[in-house]
Amino acid sequence: MESIQHIAVFISDHGLGHLTRLAPTINELSRKFPNAQFHIITNVNKFFISERLQEVPREQIRLLNIKISVGLIEEENTVSTCPFKTIEKWKQHWDQHYKCLYGDGDDIQTPITAMKQQGNDVGNTNTTSRNSSMVFTIEEFLQPFQIQLVVWDVPDIAPVIAKRLNEKYSREGGKSKWPVSVGISNWCWEWIYEHCMDHFPQDIPKDRIVGHIHQNPVTFQELEQQQQFMVKQSRLLYSTLGKTDLFIQLPYPTEELPFNRDVTVVKPLDNSWPITETIKKAKFTKDQMKQWIFSKSRLASNKTMDLSHIKIMMFSFGGLSFPSSTLIQEKEPTWEIPNDWLIVVMCSSKIEGEALPANVVNLTFLDLGNECIDFARDLLLAVDVLVGKTSYGTVTETLFHQIPTMYLERYGMIEHGFTERALIDNLGKGCTCKVEGDEVVNALPSLFLKASHLIESKKRTSLESNDQCPRRVDLDFNGGQKAAEMICSFLLDNV
Repeated sequence: MESIQHIAVFISDHGLGHLTRLAPTINELSRKFPNAQFHIITNVNKFFISERLQEVPREQIRLLNIKISVGLIEEENTVSTCPFKTIEKWKQHWDQHYKCLYGDGDDIQTPITAMKQQGNDVGNTNTTSRNSSMVFTIEEFLQPFQIQLVVWDVPDIAPVIAKRLNEKYSREGGKSKWPVSVGISNWCWEWIYEHCMDHFPQDIPKDRIVGHIHQNPVTFQELEQQQQFMVKQSRLLYSTLGKTDLFIQLPYPTEELPFNRDVTVVKPLDNSWPITETIKKAKFTKDQMKQWIFSKSRLASNKTMDLSHIKIMMFSFGGLSFPSSTLIQEKEPTWEIPNDWLIVVMCSSKIEGEALPANVVNLTFLDLGNECIDFARDLLLAVDVLVGKTSYGTVTETLFHQIPTMYLERYGMIEHGFTERALIDNLGKGCTCKVEGDEVVNALPSLFLKASHLIESKKRTSLESNDQCPRRVDLDFNGGQKAAEMICSFLLDNV
């Protein structure tokens, strides 16, 4: 196996979950290839990149801070999928970045026609298209180097760039093996898009107006057609227009993958969740993080309050601001938060503390974009109960920290069934429960009653024998190391 000198890393940039699970693999690859330079393409906050890639020397990191992925847009004030907004974003994504190369993707059926289409379009690409498409921005960023390895989780642009680089290197020096393209995930976005309307009733009349896309009314039939076109375009990027050599599936995977047949797929041996776990070295202790959170709230001004008995409940919904700032302003005056709880609302709710009534002391807001605190590694140490959605990143972190978790049903998000099962399997039924949206947005008494039951259940579990625990909390397993070993083994056998 040749020594790897240049590695391109693509990280989906909505939320922190994709960085959280890919960073350990990058750190391990840095150990295995100590002279390698890492060219990182993502729009994730630079602070979190720096915090998570502690093993990679700063001088060996190049960062292109550019938004590269659409993800799935969710309804405000629910955690259900919003196909209208998702299709809008996808159309903008395709038109800005891919249309100048591949048109609408209608005529691209085989790798041969794709190459012809690409060749014809490149010659006709005007300056405006080149300046607006991230394809050319990324290629310019990588141009001075021969990229030998592309690692990604799991934006569609990554396999596309891998294929274009491979074709470029082949034109310049004969058939090229570089770059080797490695995806790491349970699934790809086209699978998510294909199921984003599963929560719609199937008996809706086809001609009924069900919503708007780009301010234009659409019938249910038109929405289905737009969704399928989005799925087709997304699948093209991962298959015909992309290059993937190795795809490492994380626990709780789908059987449906978009790739061509020549891709090596490594499935997890079981669903015990070890591959995403990392050995984290927290900078702070649990008590220090609790004190930090208290300092951000109005509790700090109450000198007579005994903070040692305060439990922290965190509302965390990834990139989704839930409840939304407008809804919190509407509902919060009726909230009755018990005196022994502090609610911390994440996701940049954008409500200034001064906007809250003066008597509200046990509610605070944290926007991690303005705080230099690592959410997953440090901040979660302080959390007694997490209220969130079953996103892969959230589930991964709650499992690592063993945080009792209350979650909402995610209608239209097909990954929900997988990650919900992961929570129950690995935390145990006593430390997880489903809650309804109105319990959260109204801070109903049932929310705190359920939270107290989860905390008591965790205490009982901690006192019981390991045989009765759903999962060993002292499991010393570095999933990043395992993934890096898979990549190195593949390189050894195929390069």
